[in-house]
Amino acid sequence: MHIYLKKIISSIIVLLFLLLSSSTVHAYGITPSKIIVPVISNNSSINYDLRAQFDTVKEDLVYKPSRIRIVKGPKDLDVLTFPISEVKVKKGDKFFNFPVTLNPKSLPNGEYSLFLNIFPERPKLDLSNKKGAGMDVYPGFSVYFKFTVDDKEVRDYTVSSGVVNDGEESFPPYLTYMFRNNGNINDAPDKVVINMVDVTDRSNTFNEVIQKQSIKLVKPQITEQSQIGFINVFPTQGKYMLSADFYFGEKVIYAFKEQRVTVFPDGTLDQTLNLVEFSSSVDHAEVGEFIKLNAFVKNAGQNKSKAILNIDVIKDGKIIDIIKSSEKNIIKGNKIIISENYKPKEEGVYSFEAYVDYSVKQTSKIKIDVNIGDVEIEANKEQQSAGSNALMSYWWVIIVIVIIILIIIYLLKNRSKKQKNITTTVDTDNEFL
Repeated sequence: MHIYLKKIISSIIVLLFLLLSSSTVHAYGITPSKIIVPVISNNSSINYDLRAQFDTVKEDLVYKPSRIRIVKGPKDLDVLTFPISEVKVKKGDKFFNFPVTLNPKSLPNGEYSLFLNIFPERPKLDLSNKKGAGMDVYPGFSVYFKFTVDDKEVRDYTVSSGVVNDGEESFPPYLTYMFRNNGNINDAPDKVVINMVDVTDRSNTFNEVIQKQSIKLVKPQITEQSQIGFINVFPTQGKYMLSADFYFGEKVIYAFKEQRVTVFPDGTLDQTLNLVEFSSSVDHAEVGEFIKLNAFVKNAGQNKSKAILNIDVIKDGKIIDIIKSSEKNIIKGNKIIISENYKPKEEGVYSFEAYVDYSVKQTSKIKIDVNIGDVEIEANKEQQSAGSNALMSYWWVIIVIVIIILIIIYLLKNRSKKQKNITTTVDTDNEFL
């Protein structure tokens, strides 16, 4: 029985060791390790920033492009250039970046491939130093390039991931999007049609057609975030729904569906107030006793802001009162405390939810509870209940584990008894014979 129990325990220990040790395995490699370029024209270029990762180095190293092995193409194929000739890796580093540029020149149309090898420089061994025999060996890295040269103009692109951004009356809302250029020329959408509709009056619209010459070009085989917005149209202050259609020729290849956007008065977007902290003078008070409520507000924007503190007084899940402060001026970079008093009229748990209005914006909200009279705060009750539930769940886990162990012991004992009975029967039969 003990042998089987030891085996089970040993298996569990080994499994736990494997699970724990797997989280400490170090990664070696370089990304990207394979670069496929469907089409590129002569005298155009694509930049890559290779990232090599390895275990912590124990000495300073220098990595260089050591060898280029041609797989497909002429032996003198020269298409890679290096903005820097070497990268110095300091002791303790775990990675380094290595920039490389693919730049074919005067190549016949066709497919080419090669391997770029990046190795550390080997320091000269001092044979008189016995420690040299135990020198650490650091990995080299290899990147595979495969590309097709075609000097015929190839246009191919996709648009995705549009996101709207609020604007101001003199700086209209705009749209950011991801543009993937799969062709071999610098490119952009042929045109983009932007529409904005007032949410309160759908007859109030603004639209403009943005032509390719007004849109930023993206290099071949590159994915880049771009932005586009009104150029000659300036919507008035208000709330709108913005949509946009991106064209390849006369075909819509990406339709950005309506999303809400706001046009603020000039200077609003540079205003940023933060409600840093909200607290009360006491956690417990009596009916009719004044409670002092303090809000710590910071101006993190670029302009002066006028702030109004709002406090919703909540009891039994309903707003029973609203406290508003007078307007406070907060200059750029300053912090102020806005205080208001409240006198509860009956016992119970009161929640105070604070936020600050400034310009047409609003800060995030902070909520606190205060116990009025001889009533325990519900939050404490919930915490105690949650704690007891968590404790009960732990006890159930322990009970289940104990039951499983008892079942295993019981099964092993029965097996041992059966083996003894078999042995006794065999011995009896031998005596009889």
